Amino acid sequence: MMNKRLHFFCLFFLVNSFLYAQTPTTHFLLFFDTNDPYVGPSAEITYGRMMELIDKISKHSETQKDLVLIKGDNLTVEKVDETIQKLVIKEKDIIFFYFVGHGWNNSQSEFPMLKIGGDGITLENSRSLEEIYSQLLEKKARSTFVFAEACNTSKAVKPKKKNDGEEDHSRYNINPSHVRTLFRQTKVNIIMSSSKRGQESFSNYFGGYFSNSFRSVFDKMTSKEYLEQPSWDEILVEIQEATREVSGDKQNPILNIDYYETDHTNSSLLANKECPLNMTAFNKVSEDLFFLNKYWKEILNYEKDFATETYETFYQIEVQEFYDHLLEKLNLIEHLSDADKKWYNNTAKEVSTYLKTINKYKEEDTFKSKAFSKLSIPIDNLKQLHGKLDEFRKRCRE
Repeated sequence: MMNKRLHFFCLFFLVNSFLYAQTPTTHFLLFFDTNDPYVGPSAEITYGRMMELIDKISKHSETQKDLVLIKGDNLTVEKVDETIQKLVIKEKDIIFFYFVGHGWNNSQSEFPMLKIGGDGITLENSRSLEEIYSQLLEKKARSTFVFAEACNTSKAVKPKKKNDGEEDHSRYNINPSHVRTLFRQTKVNIIMSSSKRGQESFSNYFGGYFSNSFRSVFDKMTSKEYLEQPSWDEILVEIQEATREVSGDKQNPILNIDYYETDHTNSSLLANKECPLNMTAFNKVSEDLFFLNKYWKEILNYEKDFATETYETFYQIEVQEFYDHLLEKLNLIEHLSDADKKWYNNTAKEVSTYLKTINKYKEEDTFKSKAFSKLSIPIDNLKQLHGKLDEFRKRCRE
């Protein structure tokens, strides 16, 4: 009798060990900049609330949990790089990356650069969210989720904490089937940022607008009260709308979602790479031309303070850096003749020089008249740059 019991328990142990080994793992890679004087306090609150959500996902998706949590003094670019490099993924595993901290845009991607630890904002202590997404896609997980709550504007802009808003006290009864279907029965790759290029990401005393919207929408749409099985498309659109609403339409999350069957890296974000022209950088040239042309036509009608403030908002240090390295930003260095490269560099450098000169006049009483007289040259150069780039873009499509 004893032998039979021992045999039964051994068999039970072996079966459970086998089933556990076959259970996929969700790899949670969580990074919170809780030390920063601007975003740290709200990041700390967001951290606590997101951990509650992570526990729900892990439990109800019926996956093993592999948690990497880095925050405070431990948050460095080296730690992030090492975490991604050492990540080992099995075929049915899931990757869930979430970052809360500073962000800025380098005019080469619609998605932000993430400032990861360190003092100040530099290329050395920043990583591209889009590149992180690409690196994680190469791990070939069943699904890859990459989310970031970070500003997506100039390095010079300091994130603002709002005093408005109310805490969401809604509580829902989770439907495990909804969560399990989203994570275990769906093959999807998602990258999502809390704001579009040129926008800040806001927070208040209850945490980040985006993360709070993420948590409340996910809880609501995976609850028993939500009768139909939600899709990721529906959830993410609701998160976008909730964030827009709470921010008064000043913060508009952007995303790319790709369902697939076999090819893990066939993301629409990475597709259509035949044309080397970086469209984000091309769009910035278009936006700068539109702004300066309108500003030039109206500047003499502006009050002096408004004229200088408007120009200061436009002219951040990144503007000069962008035109000083335009071909690199456009990704065209290896795709132009020497003569064309010289023309682009000289034309863009002149734009940079004139914009810098105009910025030096901002404390002078004659700022409006001097800016008006100088702006025609960079505007004309931008028109020429835009025209040639548009021709290049059209040739790519032929």
